[in-house]
Amino acid sequence: MLVAFGVMSFSEKMNFQKTSVANQIIYLYYRNPTALPKKLRRHIDDMIEDGRLQEDEDYHGFGGATFTPEQENEGMMTEFAANNGFLRQCVTLYKERQALSLLNLNPDLKPDFEAKYTEAVMFIQDFEARNGADAWTSVPTSLIFDVYNGKVHMNYLRLVAAVKSVLSKKNFNPTYKSVLLCRMFGCKKASILTDFFNVNPQLKGQHENLTRRRQWERLINKAEENGHFSYYCTGRQFFVSLTMTKEELHRVINIKREKRINA
Repeated sequence: MLVAFGVMSFSEKMNFQKTSVANQIIYLYYRNPTALPKKLRRHIDDMIEDGRLQEDEDYHGFGGATFTPEQENEGMMTEFAANNGFLRQCVTLYKERQALSLLNLNPDLKPDFEAKYTEAVMFIQDFEARNGADAWTSVPTSLIFDVYNGKVHMNYLRLVAAVKSVLSKKNFNPTYKSVLLCRMFGCKKASILTDFFNVNPQLKGQHENLTRRRQWERLINKAEENGHFSYYCTGRQFFVSLTMTKEELHRVINIKREKRINA
């Protein structure tokens, strides 16, 4: 579900050109029609039948080895201008396939990803309806796939996501272990985390394991060693940063402390 949500969210943010969208849809119509939703395929059938789209019955848009569906593209652009719903369907399909291609994923995964994405969105909406808007975050795409492929543990991704959520757009920020442990399991405060574990008791043991000093230090040190962030402890509180080294972070903290003392 994590990969599906990431891929589909990534596709929504992609830019597009209408001519590229038209070419992609026509290519699929000729070469891989089952990749088109039935509603979209029927719409194009109707366009050909009533003359809104001129079908290239001989070459299917190819001039030698080059795909140049000029007459089909003209019809698609006219339909885009007249039918916004049709345009939205085509753009959505184009962006999803582009995202899968850029991430080197099999386009046949799209139906499964769509279903899991819808499930994730419904979960988020229900969770936020009960608990209020939650903190959003981001993680490197490579890290998501490392977890997906079993190269690193899920807790590693959770921690990176948690640190980014408390930093937002700041260069550095103070936080606490308890705060990050809440954020690692998708909760912004302890009371929500307690309710979450009542519904998902299988995750409570993972959380309790991370409260142990040795387990926690092993996890956070590995994340720092791999360059995802730096941190510096000042007792129970510690500071985190995505942009500074540990030494730079230490120096900035000391400067702020001295200013506070001398104020």
